Amino acid sequence: LEEIPKVRAEAGFPPLITPLSQIIGTQAILNVLTGKRWSVVPDEMKSYVKGLYGRPPGPVAEDIQKKVLEDEKPIDCRPADLLPDFYDVASQEIGDLAVCSKDVLSYCLFPQATRSFLESKRGIRESTFSSPELAEEDKEPQMDLGRIREVIKLMENSNLAEMIVEEGDLRITLRKSPGSPGTREGSQVREAERGEKKVPLGEEELQKVISPMVGTFYRTSAAEQPPFVEVGDIIEVGQPLCMVEAMKLMNEIISDIEGEVVEICVEDGQPVEYGQVLFWIRPL
Repeated sequence: LEEIPKVRAEAGFPPLITPLSQIIGTQAILNVLTGKRWSVVPDEMKSYVKGLYGRPPGPVAEDIQKKVLEDEKPIDCRPADLLPDFYDVASQEIGDLAVCSKDVLSYCLFPQATRSFLESKRGIRESTFSSPELAEEDKEPQMDLGRIREVIKLMENSNLAEMIVEEGDLRITLRKSPGSPGTREGSQVREAERGEKKVPLGEEELQKVISPMVGTFYRTSAAEQPPFVEVGDIIEVGQPLCMVEAMKLMNEIISDIEGEVVEICVEDGQPVEYGQVLFWIRPL
């Protein structure tokens, strides 16, 4: 909360209304999560600083403007004058996936997310979107917890070492173990299995690139563009590696080391968690 007014002041005091409030809030969150202020800047913030959302009410801090835009300059005209007639191009790019003008307009606004959604809707790819109907279908059957507690009490007061409880499609096996060391060991084994292969085999010297936020991973800046990097590419400090979309804002993930891309850990268009490994890099 302390970071939000700082970012707003540096950005020229934009009104905190949608979408500017979201842009300011997201930048503040990224500043806090990364620990490096303005090291990760969403494309929307770059567009705002450039003037594509209109002229800011106040001047943008000079050091922030230089850091965000680098060698670019803010525009000195009406933003709408720079917009190309993109509808026909978008209609050709999305092709038969679009069955109406709404699909094409959605693609104009959110190209990668719309393509993923329409491919899921048409059954071309496995869906990463949820709906109440699908959620109801996918809901796992649950067993009455009260009944499970009764069974546990029964085992505690008996000489039974093992008991199997079945209810519908569910089957639970309960085993008695003094002090429940088996449970703890089993939990530790599962934790070890989940943590296994943190680093590709035999590559302990690799550096990882992690996601600074929860969002959707994209290897390209647009559906028809080539990936930012491929396995085997030699990358430089400051080179874009991918995009992570969060709250409809596209965030460019930049490399902070020079090296070779050894592994790309996430498929294009898949959701990622905060701190999830995106790439393994061999430093040079």
